[in-house]
Amino acid sequence: MEAVAHDLAVSRATLYRVVGSRDRLLGEVLWRLAAGALDQARDRRTSDGIDGVIEVVRDFSRRMLTTRSLRAFVAAEPETATRVLVTVHRRGIAAVGALFDEVGLGKRGPFDPTTTGLVDDPERVAYLLVRIVESLCFAELAGTRPDLDLTEQTVRALLVQACTPRPSRLARLRMAAMCLVWTSVPEALLAEGRLPLVLAGA
Repeated sequence: MEAVAHDLAVSRATLYRVVGSRDRLLGEVLWRLAAGALDQARDRRTSDGIDGVIEVVRDFSRRMLTTRSLRAFVAAEPETATRVLVTVHRRGIAAVGALFDEVGLGKRGPFDPTTTGLVDDPERVAYLLVRIVESLCFAELAGTRPDLDLTEQTVRALLVQACTPRPSRLARLRMAAMCLVWTSVPEALLAEGRLPLVLAGA
């Protein structure tokens, strides 16, 4: 902070009064870095839907993984990096939510099979996606190596599930009723082949 204050030609007291804390300043730097990488990835996107999100995740992740200053910071100050990561999390979720709308994965009805989009809460899905990408970009904090292929597979699985229409309540009740009927049929009827006669009222 002293070096920053010197470069800005202000006192440390003035710098702390403006930025609040070193973690907060680092959070702003991290967010600007991430937002810039995300904007570039979105500009390079060529697909819509789930494939469009995967494209952006791949491009963004590669940019973050090859940013030397970020990698050096994570390696040198892992505890600080963990704290700072929390300060940008909410903005990351909002940015991913905007990406969902951009690629045509906006919220839709949970039982509508005619359109493509998220049937789960978009904010919840965005939260999970951000956590997945964070685990890639900051893998060193967990003592692991970044695995972009695994990240893409996990994100795709998340989005496919989140976009899959759910059976309606009536359909679920019917399935439950059928299961109840079949589990209640005496084994003797099944063994003797008499079930069709029973169902026919014979």
